[in-house]
Amino acid sequence: MKKLILSVSLLASCAIFAQEPTVINDEFAEIPKNSGSDCACAGWINKDLGDQGETSSSGGLVAPNKAIKFDNSEADVAYQEIAVLPNTDYRLTYAYRLQDPTGNNPGMSGDDTTLEIRILSAAGYTTGYTPSYPAETDDPIPTFGYVDIAEVENAANNITNVTHTYPGNQDYNIATLDFNSGSDESIVLFMRGIGGTGAFDATYLWKSGEQETQVDYITLVNQTDANALGVSDFTANNNKFKMYQSEDFLNIQTDEALKSATVYDLNGRSMISSDSKSINVSALARGTYLLGVELLSSPGAISTQLFSK
Repeated sequence: MKKLILSVSLLASCAIFAQEPTVINDEFAEIPKNSGSDCACAGWINKDLGDQGETSSSGGLVAPNKAIKFDNSEADVAYQEIAVLPNTDYRLTYAYRLQDPTGNNPGMSGDDTTLEIRILSAAGYTTGYTPSYPAETDDPIPTFGYVDIAEVENAANNITNVTHTYPGNQDYNIATLDFNSGSDESIVLFMRGIGGTGAFDATYLWKSGEQETQVDYITLVNQTDANALGVSDFTANNNKFKMYQSEDFLNIQTDEALKSATVYDLNGRSMISSDSKSINVSALARGTYLLGVELLSSPGAISTQLFSK
């Protein structure tokens, strides 16, 4: 069924687009953080729960982007508190990659890495904590709702969670996780590698397995609105973009002049290139793709959005 494509005049009158959640550094760009060197982990640090993730040296989903890496046999985490609407359906989409356990540190302890993704409820925040959300380009201050890994692992505090083991390839794989926010107006997106035996050190009493894993390109969409309107949106370079998808076309709304729009497959190959804000995707096979958008005002800066056909 074709999705509805809305006119600009209707968009201007719809308040729902202010209700999309803001995820900081959702592309895991290597940018400044509170201290130290630039890192794909900027915006995703909570050292009460684990060490910071690292910038992946093997690259992200599409070059030259970087991914966040959870190193083998360490206690790396990614943590971010996100404002949401209560009683609303959301869809988390992300790209992940795990090393082949038969070719990376096999047999060292028999502890293969599993990637863990959790959506945590504000009900588990430490007593008296009120979340504050930094601006899009800021790294959050080191004060967090969750400060104990036992509370993260407490099933009562989890809205939902999922784990991924080695999928039989070392490519980036696209996954989705659907959930309803219930009564929460704030959630936590928490990610780490698990599977190791024993503690990493005296502070972090857990660790990853013997293989590293990477995550890239997070999107979190208000699915209640998206189902009704057929709209995806994304933020980059301090500009707000809307992407309207029908069966055969992607339509991009922006007040600025478009330099180029490129559709990539998940191997990074360019499938369609255009300088139009309306892109015919009828020739694409069914699957998941990445749209990259470059503006004339920001040459070299690429905004991206995953989409499925």
